[in-house]
Amino acid sequence: MLKWMTVIGLLGLVAIGAAPERAAAQSPSVVEACAQIVDTPLGKHVIGSIGRLLLLRSELGVTAEQREQIRGIVAGHRPKMVEVAQGMLKQWRALGDAVLAEKIDEKAIRAAAAEFGETLGDAAVVRAKLFREARGVLSNEQIGAVKEFRTEQLKSVETMLKEVAARK
Repeated sequence: MLKWMTVIGLLGLVAIGAAPERAAAQSPSVVEACAQIVDTPLGKHVIGSIGRLLLLRSELGVTAEQREQIRGIVAGHRPKMVEVAQGMLKQWRALGDAVLAEKIDEKAIRAAAAEFGETLGDAAVVRAKLFREARGVLSNEQIGAVKEFRTEQLKSVETMLKEVAARK
C-alpha cells in the first residue's frame, strides 16, 4: 500500500511541477507545458482524482486480512482481466486506425467503435464480478466510501466538461 501511495504521490508531484530537481533538469518548454496542462479542466480533474484516491485509501482503513482477501480475488480474475485488457488495446488501436485512415469510412469507424464497445462491456462485467466478490470482504462503511468516491468522480467529470464547454 505504501508503495502504491508513493507512486501516486510522485506522479502527482511531477504532474504539478512540484519536483524542483526534475523541473530544473527539464527544458523550460517541458516545465511550461506541464504547468499549462495542470491549469486545464482535465489537469485539475486528474490532480483532484489523485488526491481523492489517496484520501479514499486512507479513509477505507483496509485491514491486512482484507488486503490479502482482495489480492486473492484479483489474482483469481487476473487471466480474464489480462485477456480483456489485451482485447481493449487491440480494439482501441483498430478504432484509432479507422479514425486516422486517409479516407474517412464512416461504416468502418462505426464498426470499430461497436467492437470497442463490446470489449468495454466485457471489461465492465469483469469489474462487476470483482466488486461483487470484494463486497463480501469490505464492511458496509467501506462500501459506502467507495460509492461516495465514485459519486465524487462523476461530479468532477461533469464539472470538467462544463468548464471545457464554457471555454472559447
